[in-house]
Amino acid sequence: MVTKIGDPKEPPVLPAGCKAPDGAGGAGASLGNIEPSTDDCGSAEYKKFMNMLPGDKKGKNYGDPKCEYVKSDPNGKKILDKDKLMALLKEKDAGQSKAWFCLAGPESNYNPNAFLAASTSGAGAYGLYQMNPPGKGNGQFDNGYVVWSLQVDNAIKLRQKTNKWSYWDPRSRSSCGI
Repeated sequence: MVTKIGDPKEPPVLPAGCKAPDGAGGAGASLGNIEPSTDDCGSAEYKKFMNMLPGDKKGKNYGDPKCEYVKSDPNGKKILDKDKLMALLKEKDAGQSKAWFCLAGPESNYNPNAFLAASTSGAGAYGLYQMNPPGKGNGQFDNGYVVWSLQVDNAIKLRQKTNKWSYWDPRSRSSCGI
């Protein structure tokens, strides 16, 4: 008898707080989540959304706890590094990378700490693709309360499960032609 332990093409889903070894997953993408921090990375946008989070999540930077998704503009202002997002999207889903990049605009304004209290689950919408918090949505990949690289991975895997874009708001999708 052969027991299948997992699809070797799929990275393992690690429990919250676990991180894949450095270098795993390419392009800086972690295979698992890392703990949120209280560092707003000098970003007013991060700080705004961190302060909106409910309960024990309030004040937490869940989307970019190591401040890897921000950079300084020529004037020293902290801005989102959308080039990193596009590079990861091209690596993870090259055929749909432009659609994913576009979708992150209306869903979160490219902010991995974005939060909207309203969601279909009633538990809030989190991250680049405004997905549910853990355990409140449509299975293990419907989780936006994770580091930005895992938000990307989760969104792609959720869409691959259904082969549809219908999870995301029709207004967001229509502006991207999907």
